[in-house]
This record gives sequence, C-alpha cells and structure tokens, in this order.
Amino acid sequence: MSKLLERKDFGPHGFRWLTLKRVLYQDPSGRKRVWESAERTTRAASGCDAVAIIAKVRSKSEPLKIILEAQYRPSQDAVVVEVPAGLIDQEEDASQAAARELKEETGYTGQVTAVSELCFSDPGMTNSNMQWAVVDVDADAAENANVKPELEPGEFIDVFLVPFKGLHKTLLELQKERGWQLDARLLAYAWGLQHSQDWDVGG
Repeated sequence: MSKLLERKDFGPHGFRWLTLKRVLYQDPSGRKRVWESAERTTRAASGCDAVAIIAKVRSKSEPLKIILEAQYRPSQDAVVVEVPAGLIDQEEDASQAAARELKEETGYTGQVTAVSELCFSDPGMTNSNMQWAVVDVDADAAENANVKPELEPGEFIDVFLVPFKGLHKTLLELQKERGWQLDARLLAYAWGLQHSQDWDVGG
C-alpha cells in the first residue's frame, strides 16, 4: 500500500488562490516517488473546497428545467458552460454554500434537497475536492419573480435555463453552434442522464 511521506510547498510566491506542492510518497514496492500537485489555499473548515449545484426549476406552466451558466474562463481562453458553483466559505457547509452561491450567481432562491458525498475533481493533478448539491427552485414563487444576480466585481456570468429533457443534446448544440466549451462535471451529469435512459438503468 502506498503512503505519503512529505508534502512540500513550491509556491509560486504571490498566488492567492492556488499553490504548487511536491509530494513525496512510497509506493507498494517500497520505492520512493515524487508527485506534483496543484492545491487550493482556501479549503473550508469542513474539509471541502467547493460545491456544484444541480438547480431544478419547477413551474406549473413549464417543463422541468436546469439552471446553467456561461462564462469566460481564462485558463481555457473560452466561454465554458457550467452549473452554478463556488468555493465554500470557512464556516459554511456544502448546503449553506449551495444556497448562497445560487442566489449570488443566478438570483434564484431555492431549497437544498440533497448533498453528495465528498469527491475529487481531478485526482491526477490536484487534491481539490467538492460536493454536489441539488436545489429545488419554485419558479412561481414571489422571490423568483424578478431574479437578479448579485455578482462580485470581476464576475461576468450569463445565466440561462434549459429543459432537463434532452440536456445532453442541448449541450452538444451549444458547443457546436456557439463554440462554447463544456465543464466536465456538467457533461458527465448530462452523459449519465442520457445513458441511464438509453440503457434503462434504475437508481
């Protein structure tokens, strides 16, 4: 069994949100090896970095919809389609962060109905982790009549709703027609929905 021996900070100096680490570990054969890792500097007291939100928008007059976002991501030099998401503040848990982030980024108010177990976003590159949250949004409620995001300076997010039915197809159309890229979490979710229907897989 492998075991961690040392985790050493390699900066770079002046970075606010991320740091680089050189990780020394021992593999099952007893050989010492080195791994390079990018890590967040903002991990909450709960031990979780971030939350991603599946916001289910219900209305008496419309089919079930999901809230999506499109924003320019400098790392990709492209507009990326994502679910609402954000870092968890120090004294928050994932449920509290989900309600706050949804309100701030989209203007919608909802009820958190489920929170996933902790999972890792890209374990080969980083120790960054997250939890999923499901939020039910009543589009007919007074608080959601005239929604207005509460974005921070430097945030430029386009919010839009699409039907849950055909989500995977919609994402592929956005990618083809607008040149938008797809967040891996969102695509994996849509891909799973599509194939669970194709294969008649139960919960």
